[in-house]
Amino acid sequence: MSDGEHRPAAGTATKANALTADELGAFMSATHPMTLTTERTDGYAHVTPLWYLWREGRLYFTLVEGRRHLRNLRRTPRATICVSEDDRPQLGAAGRARAAMFAGPVELIGPVVVTDPASEIAQVLRTIATRYLGSDAEAALERAIGPDSGLRTMVILTPEVTMTFDLSKR
Repeated sequence: MSDGEHRPAAGTATKANALTADELGAFMSATHPMTLTTERTDGYAHVTPLWYLWREGRLYFTLVEGRRHLRNLRRTPRATICVSEDDRPQLGAAGRARAAMFAGPVELIGPVVVTDPASEIAQVLRTIATRYLGSDAEAALERAIGPDSGLRTMVILTPEVTMTFDLSKR
């Protein structure tokens, strides 16, 4: 390249730094929160961190009735989710930056009051709570499962678009 030319910048997610299937499975099994993005009626994005369950290539999470995300998903049943990790601000160049982005349609199951601890939605709640809270999960589940817990909807995102990267592979 001559002095006046610029090399095009490489994208963040490239074939060379994509996560393998095994790496993606391990990354998604860690306790990183996800960021859920849905479309508001005014066209802007509504973005919130949430906990999730990754199972057989799909993302599962629950939303309590009244959440803006739930209203958005009922109107436009698709979402974009990003799960990321970047410890470079704490560790400097030795740190690691990885992410997985998924976009696709969602299936909504509910709303229901979760009273049956054996129901699929209760099992998803239990798995998520245990994964993120460990021994403190039971206290959180007491508020999420039971006749006074309020209406909850399970959301299942099946990715149509997946992009991943691990910047340590550059």
